[in-house]
Amino acid sequence: MYIGEVAPAKTRGTMTGTFNLAITGTQLVGYGIGVGLGETLAGWRIMTGIGAGIALLWLVLLPFCPESPRYLVTVDRNKAKAAVQKLRSNATPYQVDQHVAQLETYMEDARLARGDRGKIRQFCQLFKKENRWKTFAACGLMALSQLSGFNSLMYFAPTLLVALGFPPATAVAIPGTNLLVTVVYMYLVDRMGRRRILLLTSPIMVRGLEQG
Repeated sequence: MYIGEVAPAKTRGTMTGTFNLAITGTQLVGYGIGVGLGETLAGWRIMTGIGAGIALLWLVLLPFCPESPRYLVTVDRNKAKAAVQKLRSNATPYQVDQHVAQLETYMEDARLARGDRGKIRQFCQLFKKENRWKTFAACGLMALSQLSGFNSLMYFAPTLLVALGFPPATAVAIPGTNLLVTVVYMYLVDRMGRRRILLLTSPIMVRGLEQG
């Protein structure tokens, strides 16, 4: 969501892909470290320490990320302009003002659409006739990505493969394939569009699950 709010539309797909690349890349590195330390005394402590160190590094670097301009326009316009200028260093002051004004229009439209409805009434709006299919599509996309069981495969692949008689190193092939597909996605996403890629790859995933 943060990337969606701060990245320009033309590079949003690439930025999201970079985020996924960081995840899949570190999964591959994590699997490799896990395999290397699997037979080491107190290896799990070393792996836990590495993970904790990365989390601490994230906490240290997080304050350097600018607030979302979309949020800041509701709080302080000058801070919103400063955030936009930081995110788009080559933008002229006029372009910054135009961008902030556009964000203000979006936020005002959203406020008017909400009206004086409370949170429960806003939630009920999701199931009105004009929004019902949009809600179904959004929930369906989440279900498509999560109910496939891929997360369980990532978590338990080494245990399952060893139980089936494969060497532990075989498990590295799973995040390695995941990383390769992410790289291909990054190359294609801004050329083909996210919707088109989703429509093309979803049947392949369903077919793969049927074979599994």
